[in-house]
Amino acid sequence: MGRPAYDRLTRLAACPPRGRSAPGAGTGIMGATQTSEVNFAMTTHANRWLRAIQVGCLAIVATVGGAALAEDPPEMAPEMRADIERLMEVTKAYDPALVEQMSGALAQQIAGMISDKMKPEVFARCMEISNKAFADMMADGGFQEELNAIYARHFSHDDIRELLAFYETPLGKKTIEVMPQLMMESMQVTMGWVAKVNPVIQERVTAQLREEGLIE
Repeated sequence: MGRPAYDRLTRLAACPPRGRSAPGAGTGIMGATQTSEVNFAMTTHANRWLRAIQVGCLAIVATVGGAALAEDPPEMAPEMRADIERLMEVTKAYDPALVEQMSGALAQQIAGMISDKMKPEVFARCMEISNKAFADMMADGGFQEELNAIYARHFSHDDIRELLAFYETPLGKKTIEVMPQLMMESMQVTMGWVAKVNPVIQERVTAQLREEGLIE
């Protein structure tokens, strides 16, 4: 993989989405019991948790659509479009199974908004209609084009080719398989570290405020 494409990929992976705080930011001091419960849940349901994140991301894109993408989608050659879609397929960034889960989640949300006391047979019909409408809207290709536009804004066609070449190597394939586990373990370490430093920070802040006469 060429250095420019690799550097750009790592920068995008490291930066949180604009307008969103890091997990836990502004939530105050987290107790050790709460942290241990979170770690347990993450350990026992890691795959479900990671998949939920992917579904959530897809749902955000589908919900906000063009409003979140201030720039007009750039024109791209058919060859670049094909390579972008291939890259998403290879890296499992766009999984039809996840889209199906998103459809079901949105259908349930819509049913709940219509009525919270819906009969089972009406709920089933509501889900059927909603899923069909969702599939029809997905079939027009607009969603895929918006995803393509995101890649095109951040990567040149040469970048996409280099990324494809990398992910076809043994190391690239290993990266795809290992990355979810790395994310999970990194989050566990982060949560454990926060649990350890929170009491120290709280004690330091309290002592400083008392010294300045701001609290008793």
